[in-house]
Amino acid sequence: MAEGFRARRAICREQLQRAPLVGSNVQGMQSGYRDLRRQKRESFWTEKVRNEKSCPSELWRSVNDLMGRGSTPASSTIDAADFHRLIDDKVAGVRASTDGHRHHSTQLHRQTARCTTSLS
Repeated sequence: MAEGFRARRAICREQLQRAPLVGSNVQGMQSGYRDLRRQKRESFWTEKVRNEKSCPSELWRSVNDLMGRGSTPASSTIDAADFHRLIDDKVAGVRASTDGHRHHSTQLHRQTARCTTSLS
């Protein structure tokens, strides 16, 4: 399942790199990608149910996997305070490394705004 995720991300990244960075184009590609993922997910589970309906134990195993039942429980060696500290440290690190940089969507919005104002 992780391989499929990596492959989808690689395809998406490649398509985004080839496309010109214009707001509506990127949004259209993202929307198309979301639709494709939804269609693939629906067809995967429809086919899985169709194939396993003659064997209820296999079908229930798939349902349990989908619902996350029987998965490994959270570690008891890490408490909430440790986890909170870890997340705080990560957020602080990202903020420190991006301090003073403009947000990409702001740049994209300004480029798009320049294009539309120059055409009118």
